[in-house]
Amino acid sequence: MKIRKKCLFALFFSLSLITIGCTRNFTFEVPANYKDNTTNKIPSCAALSLSSDYCSYIYKTTSNGETWNFHLGPTLCDYSKAIIQDTFSQSLIVMEKDNIDKDKIDLFVTPRVVDASVYFRPGIPAKAISLVVVEWVIRDKDGNIVYVTTNEGNGLEANVFGSHTTELQMSVQKALDDLFMKSYKEFITSSELRQFARVAE
Repeated sequence: MKIRKKCLFALFFSLSLITIGCTRNFTFEVPANYKDNTTNKIPSCAALSLSSDYCSYIYKTTSNGETWNFHLGPTLCDYSKAIIQDTFSQSLIVMEKDNIDKDKIDLFVTPRVVDASVYFRPGIPAKAISLVVVEWVIRDKDGNIVYVTTNEGNGLEANVFGSHTTELQMSVQKALDDLFMKSYKEFITSSELRQFARVAE
């Protein structure tokens, strides 16, 4: 009996070691249907200035001994590229240290993550709740600020029978989709950006 108890304890201890420190990685995508194809693009040449911190951004949190890594950066980066290309008549993607001819650029668009959170709320139904906030700073070629805005994406996924992993994944994806839908709509309908384009012509 003592030997059996020792074996059971050893098995439980081993399983605990496997569970503790476990890491889950979440990745996301850019849907193809976020934009409105009926609105004319803004007639400006915009350069999207991306930083390595932005494109590799990871939100990390822990729950019940698990580490959750939400790899937001690649999707933030791809979504930002798509928005700039779909908002302005001409666009260029540059990294923060690239040397470019500023005379050919009307606007420089720089995004950065302001806040992010992901958490799970137990209950019936259980809920995964996500938040992603990005600030956009748009400057002219001389460095003067033309437009500044902060957009917030919210995601909620509730499922009685779903797995926590699936709920978290879908919640964050919804937050990213919400964030960039709001950003795109604000840019494409901005009277300030269209007025700048008219003045710059």
